[in-house]
Amino acid sequence: MIYSGYSSHAVPFLQTISCDHVHEIKQAAFLILEQTGCIVEHPEALKLLKSAGTVIEGNRVYTPRSAIEYALRKVPKGFAMYNREKSRSWI
Repeated sequence: MIYSGYSSHAVPFLQTISCDHVHEIKQAAFLILEQTGCIVEHPEALKLLKSAGTVIEGNRVYTPRSAIEYALRKVPKGFAMYNREKSRSWI
């Protein structure tokens, strides 16, 4: 008999990250967006970003931490997803 190691009762392993790790990831993201920037090729998006306080060199956008933090305060804290039958499938 061949054993594959497969178990029909396997439980997926999920490990959450600590608040300290979340903080480190956010700080790294801020640093990348401020110092390295990102390329934006849509002219209207560049106009909107410039009006929001970003620094633009060509099509590279450097976003200051203050602009990112402001935007993060404005987004909803959560959202609902619906399936094809229009019933709630994820919260």
